[in-house]
Amino acid sequence: RKASLTLYHCAATYAVVNIVRDGFANRDFGYGDDSDPASVELADVPLVGAYGDTRCVVVTVPEDDALPFELRRADKSYRRFRMPADVVNRFERRLDDTES
Repeated sequence: RKASLTLYHCAATYAVVNIVRDGFANRDFGYGDDSDPASVELADVPLVGAYGDTRCVVVTVPEDDALPFELRRADKSYRRFRMPADVVNRFERRLDDTES
């Protein structure tokens, strides 16, 4: 059995409901390395915003599919990924039901 990662994409509740229903869309981040292609940002922990009304979409991805898109940062205690929407949309999307 191949290893898999549970990844989270957190956003406003209305956006998360649309993502679960319709799939992710690539986002141009407009900062950082100019060579970064438009993509979807995910993390291995739920990064819920401090402003409330935020939910997370959960996607379980085979680790081999996620690794090429990992952003390596020594100053972060969690793992981050920027995956193209067409890659992440191949996997089931669901609302994080562990949030309070």
